[in-house]
Amino acid sequence: MRVKFLILILFLFLIENITLGYEKEKTTIRVGLSNQAFSSQEFDNVSIMSLDTIKIIDMSTNVKIEPVDGNKTLYFSMKEGLFDIAIDNKPKYEKLTGPLLLSSNSEFLIINLNRKGTPAKYKGMLELRASKKPNRFNLVNVVDIQNYLRGVVPNEMPVSF
Repeated sequence: MRVKFLILILFLFLIENITLGYEKEKTTIRVGLSNQAFSSQEFDNVSIMSLDTIKIIDMSTNVKIEPVDGNKTLYFSMKEGLFDIAIDNKPKYEKLTGPLLLSSNSEFLIINLNRKGTPAKYKGMLELRASKKPNRFNLVNVVDIQNYLRGVVPNEMPVSF
């Protein structure tokens, strides 16, 4: 009886160590964001902020732009197919090729995109990518699928559930 018990304990110990050592592969998804009226996924400008530092990479050149302190508003626009960035209403960067990838340790607030009466909030990273229309761009949320589901499922559930 003791031998069976010891084998069972050893088996459980091995299973626990195997499952603790197994790291699930994180899956990210890319979600195109719609404008205020949900009529298009193209923007001519967008204002973004975060409570924490925002890091920006111009993905075409792999150039890392100087990090922007939290609580500052970044205004993105596009002229002649190139991105311009203003910080707190002061022009800072011009003629960036893009796509631009934004990351922060805090969620992003998209100031001019309201959802339920408040600025839209997004976790993960944001990507700004030129669209096919001149001087317009797409805004893409690059997010871990678990965080995406935590944000989307409650909003799509009927109240009766």
